[in-house]
Amino acid sequence: PPPPRYTNYAGLRHHLHTHLRPQHRVLHVGSGNSPLAEELHGDGFRDVTNVDISASVIETMLLRTAALAPPMSWQVMDVRAMEFGDEAFDFVLDKGCLDTVLAGEAGEKDAGKFLEQVARILRPGGIYMCISCGVPNERLPQLSNQDYSWDVATTPVPKPVNSEETAKRQNSPDEDPVSSYWMYVCKTGGDEDEG
Repeated sequence: PPPPRYTNYAGLRHHLHTHLRPQHRVLHVGSGNSPLAEELHGDGFRDVTNVDISASVIETMLLRTAALAPPMSWQVMDVRAMEFGDEAFDFVLDKGCLDTVLAGEAGEKDAGKFLEQVARILRPGGIYMCISCGVPNERLPQLSNQDYSWDVATTPVPKPVNSEETAKRQNSPDEDPVSSYWMYVCKTGGDEDEG
């Protein structure tokens, strides 16, 4: 089956602006070829680093965003072993990355490695925002690990629906009625610079 279509920037913009400041150092994990980073850049968030495990995706995105000024950083990196220093970022944005890691052969173990890395690279008062297909009773046990020293808030985010999908749902009432993705905002302890 095709991968899930997570919500678009318009659906996330309000939530992002609640937590993000233009001066924040942002890490976009599992960036893929999503336009999300470009949309953040266009909205005034200039210090955005994007990482993905696929070299071909990173190469494509480097070319696609080459005209942006200032340029964005694109790096090939495994989120389970990130090469950044401790407390390097104010904000980590994950749109489907945790879900992808969990879908792998060693999903639970790899997800633990990934989340340990996220907790390590966030500064005090930093935020990890995870957009996931996983409902709270599936994701909260992974995210609420006391070792990460963060508090988790959960918000449903409506799925983008086009007219074809609406018609399909109306013609297939037995289909899964879930109409939301889930946003998990994990805030580390410490002072947040509201700047």
